This record gives sequence, C-alpha cells and structure tokens, in this order.
Amino acid sequence: MVFKTYPYARNEVPNDDYRRNPNDATKDRVKGILREHGLLSSTAFANLIFDDIKSKGSNFLDVQAILDSARRQGVPEDEELWTGVFDEGFEDYNTQANRVLILSETKPPIGPTALANLLRDIYSSSPDRLILTPEAYARRQELAERNSMIKELTSAGSFVVIRPDGRKVRYDSDGKPIEFTSNGMTPINGRGRESDPGFQGMATDQIRDLYKTVVEQRRLQSLSREELKAEINPARRQIFEASNASSRPTPEGVELVNPDTGQVISTKRDLIRYVNAGRYNTERLLKTGPNGSTDKAKAREFERILNS
Repeated sequence: MVFKTYPYARNEVPNDDYRRNPNDATKDRVKGILREHGLLSSTAFANLIFDDIKSKGSNFLDVQAILDSARRQGVPEDEELWTGVFDEGFEDYNTQANRVLILSETKPPIGPTALANLLRDIYSSSPDRLILTPEAYARRQELAERNSMIKELTSAGSFVVIRPDGRKVRYDSDGKPIEFTSNGMTPINGRGRESDPGFQGMATDQIRDLYKTVVEQRRLQSLSREELKAEINPARRQIFEASNASSRPTPEGVELVNPDTGQVISTKRDLIRYVNAGRYNTERLLKTGPNGSTDKAKAREFERILNS
C-alpha cells in the first residue's frame, strides 16, 4: 500500500513562492498544524481558520490559536491520515488517546507510514502507554475471568458438579463430561466425551454458573458436622417463625417442587440434598408471590419433611 505523506509542516521553512505571498504561506502553515494534529487540512478549512484568526486579531504563530479556531469551525479528523495505521492486529488500540499520543511524537513529514511505525515502536518498547478500546478491554477482562475460573475448577484435574436433583456429573480438565462405562469404570485416560466442546463451547455465564456451584460445594464439604448444622438451622428457624409455629395441618395438595427439574421433594434426604446444592435454594423453594414473601403452607411442609 502506498501512503500519502505531507511534506510541509510547522517546523519547515516556506520556499520562495510562499515568501512572495504571505497569506498563502500562512494558510499552508495552518494546514501543516492541522495535519500534525490529525485534522482535515483542506484549503476550505484553512481559509476559514485564516479568516477567523485574522478577525480576532490573534497571532498566526500561536499553535493553540489555530487549534481553537479549528474547534470553533468544526474541523473534522483526517481519517485518510490513519489509513492502515491500526491494521495487522492493532485494531484494539484505535482510540482517540492513542491517536493524540502518536501524533504528538511523530516527526514530520507526517503520514500513515510514519504513524504506523511509531505505533509499533511504542507497542514494542512500552505497551503500557497505549490504551485499549472499551470493547477490547472488556474482552480481555472476560477472558481473564474465564481463565481464572477454569484454573480453579480444574485445580485437581477433573471436578464434580452435583445437580439440584442429586445427580453427580464429573468433568475432565477440558470441561467435557466424563461418560462412565456400563460397569462404572472410568474411560481410558479419564477423558470426557470427545464430541463435547467442553469449556471452549461454553459461554462465560455457563462457566460462571459451574464455578459458583463447585465453589459452594467445596465450601460445604470443608465444613464440620456442627458447622453444617449451623449452616442449615438459621434457615429452619426463620421458616418456622414465618409459619407462626402453629399446629395447623398442612393443606392438602401442598408440595415442595424442585424449580429446576419440576420433581416433587418428598423425603428428608432429597430436601437436604437440594438445600445444600445452592446458597439460595431454600428461598427458591418457599418464596412466592410478586413481593417474594414466604409461602406459609410450604414452610410447614418444609418443617414436616425436615423433622420426619
């Protein structure tokens, strides 16, 4: 690709033709300042700025006066100047802050080639000076979160997820579910189903859900028997109080239904397993209505099953 360069800038001395026409020399100087700051340096805009500065009696040697006038006249950026500068993997750095930085350090003549070379020099020597676009920054933050969660999940190689219905699913280090043989043996090398994409096929939210579930399971597994009781009892006490601790019989037809599977929870074993599978599972069983109040009938059924 052949890039256009701009041979005249503010640090260059006009030739004899410009000296013979001071106004033209001044307008070309204005164009050079505009180019140096990445602004469109057309003759029309140079004439507008020339007339504006002249009418205000400002100094044409004052760079800031030229830039202030350009802002008043609405001079746009010269996108042609940036042709190819942020190509070849540098798209994530196409920000206004980086453009200002590159323009301020590029020596005349200023053109796409000079700007592109300086961008790559800065990236090689001091990349921290460059700012990512908001989209690129968000992508990198999300990737860092994914990698961190996957590292934690697979810290021991494979990991197990206990589903709300009590099923245990083991995943290999790539996030692929492991299928056991009919006699319960682990597949060769303990690898998951080959056709499953594993972590690569999961959205970040899916990995985040797995992570939260496994972290909570590991926390509960680390608790002593007494600590587990303390974990459950406050919820039981709150539910008991909400039901007024009355001896009223549970209305017929009231059931505790697993909201994830639609299965009825009718045994103490299934109830404790579901409660321990998630921090907010007790509330999910018992809260009802638009205001999230506790269903007293369900609370009494919860107590009945738990004390059975």
